[in-house]
Amino acid sequence: MNISIALATHNGRDYIEKQLESLLSQTLVPTEIIVSDDGSTDGTREFLKLYSNKHHCVRILDSKEQGINCNFQNAVSACTGDLIAFCDQDDIWSEDKIRTLVSAFSDDVLLAYGPSVLVDETGQQLSISAEDYLGYQRYRDGHQPCFFHFSNCISGHTMLARRSLVELALPFPENCMYDQWLALIASTRSDILHVPQAITYHRIHSSNSTNNRKKNKENKSRRIKPSKFARYQQRQAKDLLLLQRGLAEGNTLTGDERHYLRQLVDQTQFREHQFFNIRMFVLLLQKRQQLFHGKTVRECRNRAIGGKYFKILDRLRFNK
Repeated sequence: MNISIALATHNGRDYIEKQLESLLSQTLVPTEIIVSDDGSTDGTREFLKLYSNKHHCVRILDSKEQGINCNFQNAVSACTGDLIAFCDQDDIWSEDKIRTLVSAFSDDVLLAYGPSVLVDETGQQLSISAEDYLGYQRYRDGHQPCFFHFSNCISGHTMLARRSLVELALPFPENCMYDQWLALIASTRSDILHVPQAITYHRIHSSNSTNNRKKNKENKSRRIKPSKFARYQQRQAKDLLLLQRGLAEGNTLTGDERHYLRQLVDQTQFREHQFFNIRMFVLLLQKRQQLFHGKTVRECRNRAIGGKYFKILDRLRFNK
């Protein structure tokens, strides 16, 4: 079975060499490593060219500073393997990562993943767990699309997906991270498998593109903030996208699940015209343990707040 690795890079020169070494040191060696570089200016691109000359399984593609989703889309579109692993530029893979995930696959599995160990800039393990840092309570497996309609516990750097799943999921949407999108579609078609052993050392540092609380907080304080209603509309659009795709692709849904999902779609569309959607709140409470990975009742309340409420806040200028 051919294995492709889709590696997305952007100004990752400080850590990319160790990551590439961990990829080439796998006990089950990948067939190809497709690297999409998103306009790096720190020497990453030049290093990759030299590295690919020594290791012919490494192939370099150009991207045009379009962001994470487009960068990964550029990489996976060039992958030829039966299975595709998604790879961040600054992590380190355990030497048995590919073998562990491949051995877990069966005919009923479209996507497999495992937990991460968090490490700092020097590679030292952090005391906080990945679950606590990322804000979810447990990992999910099986074929329950409701696990991924509103939140996600599968990080892209831990997943291995069938090529058929990736082709079904392309193009990746702009307003939803590619890993949540893939997890949702996989769960509507077949099983998702979680392996218990840690397979990735996920590095947390000052330049992380995602999952960097300090950087995200600083960016949030500097940027021009959209209105509260505009942020509500963005989240509503994402929620509807995931709910409707889950309904459209729902091969694994039972009749009751399909009816419940239709109700959620209807109430999500309707809440824009309300201050608070009681019916949606009750619907969400019924399956809160499946729909949300963190503080479930609070999430139900937040999702039931309607557009009129945020319009009022904008008029009162509470967001300024």
